[in-house]
Amino acid sequence: MENLTKAEIQSHIKAAYDSVEVVNELKAIAKPTEYEKDRLKRNIDHLKIMMQKEWFVTGLKATQKKELTEIIK
Repeated sequence: MENLTKAEIQSHIKAAYDSVEVVNELKAIAKPTEYEKDRLKRNIDHLKIMMQKEWFVTGLKATQKKELTEIIK
């Protein structure tokens, strides 16, 4: 496990939620362009990577964990 402070973990969670916002915006587009599809994939991939980190998942609230798990399915 990486030695991160609670503040650092929360900073990573906040950054992940920037990706959540992008994902939600892009999923709302009826006919996304190839660029938008690629951007959606990159943001989901970022969330998948973060969800593989124990320290990250441990720092999430239950509702956040559920939300992120739904996004990366």
